[in-house]
Amino acid sequence: MRMPVVLLSVLMLIFSSTPLFSQAVSFGRPSGFIRIEIQPNEEKLASTPFDSFSPSLASQIFGLTGGISENSGDQIKLWDAIRQAYVQAFLADGTGDSEKDGSWLDASLNPSGIILVPGVGFFIRNNHGTVQSAYLAGKLPLCNSRKTTLYPSLNLFSYPFASKIPINSSGISFFGNVGVRPDNIYLSITGPSYRLVEEDGIRKWINFKGNDSEIELKLGNAIWYENNRIANVISQDDSPYSNLFGKEDIPPSIASMALGQSKDEIILTINCTQVPGEVLEIFSKDLVENDVLSTGSGWLIAGQNIIPGGAAQIQWTDSGNLKPKARCWMKAGPE
Repeated sequence: MRMPVVLLSVLMLIFSSTPLFSQAVSFGRPSGFIRIEIQPNEEKLASTPFDSFSPSLASQIFGLTGGISENSGDQIKLWDAIRQAYVQAFLADGTGDSEKDGSWLDASLNPSGIILVPGVGFFIRNNHGTVQSAYLAGKLPLCNSRKTTLYPSLNLFSYPFASKIPINSSGISFFGNVGVRPDNIYLSITGPSYRLVEEDGIRKWINFKGNDSEIELKLGNAIWYENNRIANVISQDDSPYSNLFGKEDIPPSIASMALGQSKDEIILTINCTQVPGEVLEIFSKDLVENDVLSTGSGWLIAGQNIIPGGAAQIQWTDSGNLKPKARCWMKAGPE
């Protein structure tokens, strides 16, 4: 299995008239992407660890190929756990309507209302004959904890933070149903199941042989969760990383990102402070799939002396290395 990588970057605001370390520095909210590779004419179960930049699929996912219908354009398939049915959208292109091309549409060619959220899995369908990479973009969750609702019967669940966790340490282990009708999980809908049990006050997932599950919930992964009761399960996970980033979305902040035409670069749109003497620096950090995100150390410089010149927005391009599993950018500046 190819081991994915996470690259995290910090966007740092300093003033040219003041040395960086002569004043307190506050860090702002990270943003980034996660890359999902999909084989030709196949679909892949996936998830996003990021909150959306705006309420539209177009701001959340890029890198795929459009078509004139759901049979020719690449698809998102979201499981509606309330209705126990799929909701689908396809990427439109070549429709002859400039307002539709490049948008995500339903089967009736109306704009899709699907929004991808952390904690909920979905399928990405590659309807073309070549391997494709889908880039899921957004803002890193900074909340102390996050709740996920699991409805009766089947749900698609993912860990709602940009890190990994053993399934027996996750919220679904503490809040799921045990007893006569315990909840089940599946890596695939036709795969082997694991059931939730409680032994000597300890809750854990076990396989049909009674062995403890060694499943880990990782970046970009999702599982099927079967709630075998008539009431919702409200699962809660605490953030595994420290919030060192101050107030959210205060400039300089990342407003959006896009894939370059060559598909080997990401273009960030950055909101600037417009303060005289503003200088931006970008720092990066790599993680492989099996790492647990630590936000307090290990940052490397990715870009220096970026001068907005009083502009409200600028663009900065990260090019030539989009093979990692994921990449994020963050801001920092004087308090």
